Amino acid sequence: MHRLAAGLVFFSVATFATPGWADRPQRAAVAHDCRALANSPLDEPDWYARECQPRLAPQQPPLTAPESAGDLAYQYNLRTFAPVVNPSTLQSFPLPTASGSTVLGPQTRKLFATDFDDVRKILYAIDNNTYTLGTLDKVTGAFTALGALTGVPVGSVITGLSIDPRTFVAYMSSTDTTASTLSKIDLTTRAVTPIGDIGFEQVIDIAINCKGEIYGHDIVQDLLVKIDPATGAGVSIGPTGFDSNFAQGMDFDNSDGTLYAWLYQSGGVTRFVKLDLATGAATVLATPAAGEYEGAIPNCCYDAKGNFNRDKSPDLIFRNPVSNASLVWLMNGINRISSSSVTPNPADANWRLTAADDFGTAGSPAAGPDGNSDLVFLHQTTRQVEFWMMNGTARVGAAVPLTGTAPLSSDWDLSASGDFNFDGRSDLVWRNHVTQKIVTWLMSGTQKAGERIPTPDQAADANWQIVAALDYNHDGNRDFLFYNTSSGKIVLWWLDPNMVRTQGFFTTPDSAGNANWKVVAGGDYSASTQTQCCVADIVWRNDTSGNLVIWHMDTAGSRLTGEFTNPVNNGGAAWVVAGPK
Repeated sequence: MHRLAAGLVFFSVATFATPGWADRPQRAAVAHDCRALANSPLDEPDWYARECQPRLAPQQPPLTAPESAGDLAYQYNLRTFAPVVNPSTLQSFPLPTASGSTVLGPQTRKLFATDFDDVRKILYAIDNNTYTLGTLDKVTGAFTALGALTGVPVGSVITGLSIDPRTFVAYMSSTDTTASTLSKIDLTTRAVTPIGDIGFEQVIDIAINCKGEIYGHDIVQDLLVKIDPATGAGVSIGPTGFDSNFAQGMDFDNSDGTLYAWLYQSGGVTRFVKLDLATGAATVLATPAAGEYEGAIPNCCYDAKGNFNRDKSPDLIFRNPVSNASLVWLMNGINRISSSSVTPNPADANWRLTAADDFGTAGSPAAGPDGNSDLVFLHQTTRQVEFWMMNGTARVGAAVPLTGTAPLSSDWDLSASGDFNFDGRSDLVWRNHVTQKIVTWLMSGTQKAGERIPTPDQAADANWQIVAALDYNHDGNRDFLFYNTSSGKIVLWWLDPNMVRTQGFFTTPDSAGNANWKVVAGGDYSASTQTQCCVADIVWRNDTSGNLVIWHMDTAGSRLTGEFTNPVNNGGAAWVVAGPK
């Protein structure tokens, strides 16, 4: 590990023309002082590896067994080594095979900080030499400048950029080599607002996950650090096990929560790794071609709601009103991969499947969610609620009764589910079809722990039914989707963190234009080729034919496209869609 006292780090003004560094002595470049650059947040100078690498302890850990290729990731090579002739390049590769990348195009700027707006697939980058915010073209690698940042901490190198995948809030890390700062960036005005001192000397990059947790990598002590987004204060998770130096990258794969990093060790040696969030330890997955890499991964945060095979696409759940059997279509976007019956069948025909979400770990629901979608049944006579803890489409163990409250009367319909109090646990939304009142039961696994009433607490009249509770404007809060059983129109309520309606409006278009079409479910069914993904879509079913159509929505409540599912129905009108909602 590298540990130097403050004041021992020197940089070449000629080589590193970064604002705020002009008064730094030029000792390192003139004398080729290896010790002075033992920890540097900039890119490695040409002479360093040649003259200093032999003095560093070799680090050649074995690679782990290769994993299957997955989603597309991007890496930016800050500098290249023979025999490559091109200057720095933007590259893409399927996770986690970083050693088999495709060069997209050259780029000569010093881009030490990059990240994606996951919804719009915009790749942002910051030029450290000029403090310019811009975007990178994912086809050509070209940089388009948006303008200079203002308010960057004086004398700092910008080391990291991370955009919250749920709220779009952008965070930046920077260092003056003796202290690191966490800041916020307004991507529209480009104003930088410092939050606080991270407490570690050189945090070389940051990444934020779907829970809003920020992690950083300090290259002085070679530690994974967890950072408080409110104060900037960091705490050590543990050592990575690698002696890292110079600019490098890290990012979350938001689809499964894996934290990846490009650990640079000098001399063109980069290890593409995954980091253990509990210990900080790095596991090598690939060794990219000789170079020094920053990286970004454009993946959405995916719900466990209605997802029975733990992939990145919600499934569709059907119920047969005659047999009361349930069936799941395992989906890839709008395409059915396969179908599977839910086992066992309910013992009593009065048990009605009403929701599908992650309500806890099988055998111990109170232990918290396990990433598997579970099923919720409501008894039509006794009004009792029970949970089926699932492994795929098979129930694990006996049904688990809801505890912590008495059953509601038959006036109440169990309408939807979702996490409304940000505790990572799914809650239940009830609507009274007589009074129109709405209440959300805040759940701790299968036990009611409290309740929350939205504002306003009801729709205008009895024709309006809640048909989904999903994030339709991608602000991190669950919203309500209403369907009018009389007019066929649909309305969105955008909710804030306290379930207060901030806007209520008709979608565009506001109906399917045919009374046979009913809204039956929702989820992100957009494939990677869609204009906009990571936004909840709307599922329609035709009562006569049983055909299914998905409206792909944008964050303003407008339909981008509409597509039939493939296949178009589940054998006709006999099967109704039970979720996800």
